Amino acid sequence: MKKAILFDIDYTLFNTAIFRERIFKAMILSLGYEEGDLSGRQVREVATEILSKMPFLKPKELSRDLAKKLGREEDAPFIEKALLAEENFENILYEESLGVVEAMAKVGIVGIFSKGHTSFQKKKIKAIKYLFEKNHIHILVDKHKSLPEILKKYQNFKLYIVDDALDVLHTASKLSPDV
Repeated sequence: MKKAILFDIDYTLFNTAIFRERIFKAMILSLGYEEGDLSGRQVREVATEILSKMPFLKPKELSRDLAKKLGREEDAPFIEKALLAEENFENILYEESLGVVEAMAKVGIVGIFSKGHTSFQKKKIKAIKYLFEKNHIHILVDKHKSLPEILKKYQNFKLYIVDDALDVLHTASKLSPDV
């Protein structure tokens, strides 16, 4: 039986903690503040509060809402540009991600099963994107609601899901004990 291995991105292949630090710094600097000063700490606190209410990071909304809460609505495009800067995404995969995905590509089809905006999530795996088969990249808004459709697509495969979200893995195994 063919095998398919679907990887989550955040906290599985991609070091989201380091990424958040980078984007906080980028947003603070885009507003002309320093990280350690009062204004820089305020940007971090407000951004953290906004992010806590989002199901996943939405760059445009975060930038808009942060600018609004800081009374700097005109700076939203600058915040978004700083947040999406390529250097924030560079060399941020976990050290073992490349080797693991390469090894799994020898065993079966490797793909993505992740939550978020497609273009944003793809930026995170740019360095190893060539290893994933295009038809097996699934970036969705709600992984739980999408699981039945994903399981159906891979019904003729031995499916492995690699994810740090235990609730997603539990739901998958309840829907299909063979996953």
